[in-house]
Amino acid sequence: EGATSKLFKNGAQGQTGSILQLLTNRSNLSLLESFFPTSGAAGVYSVVYYGAEAVWTVARAFAPMVNNKVANAKSTSEGMTITKGYLKRTLILTIPLVIVASLIPEKIYFLIFGIEGIATPIKLLAPGMIAGAISSIIAHHLSGVGLHKWNAFTSGLALVVLLCVGNYLIPIMEVCGAAIAASCAYSAQALGLIVVWTRLNRE
Repeated sequence: EGATSKLFKNGAQGQTGSILQLLTNRSNLSLLESFFPTSGAAGVYSVVYYGAEAVWTVARAFAPMVNNKVANAKSTSEGMTITKGYLKRTLILTIPLVIVASLIPEKIYFLIFGIEGIATPIKLLAPGMIAGAISSIIAHHLSGVGLHKWNAFTSGLALVVLLCVGNYLIPIMEVCGAAIAASCAYSAQALGLIVVWTRLNRE
């Protein structure tokens, strides 16, 4: 397989994964606007989601280093060791941030943002924040070894889960339903990536 064909193949798979990930991240806003066009629920969720984005800053800082070092690793086991190290550091730094965000009372969020209803969705999105951090590290490991297709597949899985859970829960629970849907989606994605990643170590 030539360099050009690899470029098109991996590039297409990588871009597909990125697009599906973007759709997963934004679909809750569309669902909230569809079900509650005048309630401001989408605005509340956007603040909650930006909280998740802030937490993911740690993982996103480490992720390019994982990609580069794994791509240059001399063996599969060396690459796995590198990723495990970065994954450990990511979780050590991310989990305290998630705990702090979950413990901040509603009054404080109201003082900062001037809107109500942020504290509970943040708590419900907490598992998704941790799952998203894990996914970022493992996805870049897979990219580093040329397995972009699994990033695309698991991003697609996350989108399907979010749409299914969101369409069921958002009409009932509004922003809280959106947060639960996001947590389910990001957790499903992380689980899929973990399965693929751990199988690499057995090959």
